[in-house]
Amino acid sequence: MDKQRAIAKAVTGLDSRYIEEADQPEVQKKKRPMWKPVLSAAACVLLVLGLSLFRPAPLKVTVNGQNVLRGTVSYSLDADVQIMRLSLETEIPLTLDPGSKGSLTLTADENSTLLLDGQETHALTLTEKTTCTWMLLPGADGYFLQLQQGEEDWCIQAVPEDTGIITICQVR
Repeated sequence: MDKQRAIAKAVTGLDSRYIEEADQPEVQKKKRPMWKPVLSAAACVLLVLGLSLFRPAPLKVTVNGQNVLRGTVSYSLDADVQIMRLSLETEIPLTLDPGSKGSLTLTADENSTLLLDGQETHALTLTEKTTCTWMLLPGADGYFLQLQQGEEDWCIQAVPEDTGIITICQVR
């Protein structure tokens, strides 16, 4: 019985201030480091910027500042329409930007050629933004230029009209 009395005395002999203090919930303010939200936001920004660097730039083929791959382009020379159609080669200045997807190969059909740095050819391979001239030879009604970049193919058609305007469009 001595043990039971000792336990009862120990439990009932507690000072009331200790009991009240134990009854009060302990309020502790958690400290959140300020660098965690800043670090999270910086990581998100870096992720977005990193992904934008790996997105390939689209191919651009422009005639007088208009992208042929986005719509039909009209082009004309300041020359007599009949002379242009029958006796002169028609020159169409092209600006080609292969973007970040590597090399771009252009192949002209038998009715036209390509001119770059004074050299005339039916095929050109480009790796950077370049300006060349597409020469339309007299006597044909339709001219085709094939563009190939990796596994992607485009075909551009140039059709001279009686008014002297040349309509250039993507056909596939």
